[in-house]
Amino acid sequence: MKRMLILSVLAAFLLGGMAYATGTRVISMGEVNNIVKDGANIWLYPSTINYYPNLFRADISGSMGTKNGSSGLWKAGTHLQFGQDSESPWVLGAYFSTQPYYHEVLDWDKSEITADQRINLFYGRNLGNTPFGFSLGYYSDGDKNEDTLINNNYEESLSRYEFLFGISPMEGKADVSFGVAFTTWTDKDYYGSAAEVVDITKPSGNMDLSLRARYWMDPMGKFVTIPHVSFVYGKQGMELYGWSGTAWEHQITTTYNSMVIDFGMGLNCEADEDVLVVTDFGIVMDNFKIKYEPVGADATEYKDNYLILPYFKVGIDAYIVKWLDLRAGIISEWARNTYEPSESLKRTYSDAYTWSYLGAGVHWGNFHLDAIIDPDFVTNGPYFISGEPSDDMYNGLASRVSLLYKFD
Repeated sequence: MKRMLILSVLAAFLLGGMAYATGTRVISMGEVNNIVKDGANIWLYPSTINYYPNLFRADISGSMGTKNGSSGLWKAGTHLQFGQDSESPWVLGAYFSTQPYYHEVLDWDKSEITADQRINLFYGRNLGNTPFGFSLGYYSDGDKNEDTLINNNYEESLSRYEFLFGISPMEGKADVSFGVAFTTWTDKDYYGSAAEVVDITKPSGNMDLSLRARYWMDPMGKFVTIPHVSFVYGKQGMELYGWSGTAWEHQITTTYNSMVIDFGMGLNCEADEDVLVVTDFGIVMDNFKIKYEPVGADATEYKDNYLILPYFKVGIDAYIVKWLDLRAGIISEWARNTYEPSESLKRTYSDAYTWSYLGAGVHWGNFHLDAIIDPDFVTNGPYFISGEPSDDMYNGLASRVSLLYKFD
């Protein structure tokens, strides 16, 4: 009986009225997607799509509204549930975006360094009593010329495939995901001395791995603790070719390696009815290395390591009136950066970085609108009231807005 009571209280915490929300909501609460139940969780834990069937969602940003620079209506997608009357209903989701994939190791004198987003596809169902989910991200871009005049010919393309698997075992109290991604490209051009179309660069071992897990501990009064851990490893490798004087040959291999480990402890507090306060505390180790390996010569390495010890996140989602929620969040990171451009040089920097957000949620029946509000608009008001133009030409009422409609 006690166990059933605990699970009932936990379900109220996790799947309450604020569950059908958007990524904008968790950003405005201090970038707390990993410790708050929200529809945006599917991008970390695809098994959670089973909790969010039958909806349409779209994201809109101003020119400076996102870290990646996306603007306008840049992402939209829908979730559809099938087999509702069967013992094994399943959910299919699809998203489309104007945000491309950027491959850092290709950022040199080359046109195809990004790949267009084609689709992010999600699938979810229960395996027995355990929610399971899968997602596929596909990016591709290319340009090819095949004139009869060979010295005009070239071929450039870039493709990326992202696979993410997840389960929510232990009656949904845990979420676990494993991801793997592969990137490949073609980079050919005509070179006169070789008198043919040759490889300018080739991919060399491009792969990313991720592993994430979180656990919703039993409630303690108004509090639920969420320990979480994540591991992300990425490798980007490129072989560069050139003319040796007698032949077109492989000359150097460039490799980018990155590894990020995050240990954190989140806390959800039901401070009052329809008021959620969240905190997160943890450490992040972010190690990045560039390695240049000329053929027949010694390799050179550059290291750039970050240690965030610790980070703090504090946020709130509070009911104001029937149709309005107020949100706010702040992040503080105590960072130590060690930069080693060579064996003889080493620089260390210590800084504290702070970001803050102000947000709001508006609801009309099954329609939800979440926004990150520009603080200048709150303090100054629109121009026709204050008479003061914004210092930033991109500032307005909101820097990011998400729309969601839930249907049966």
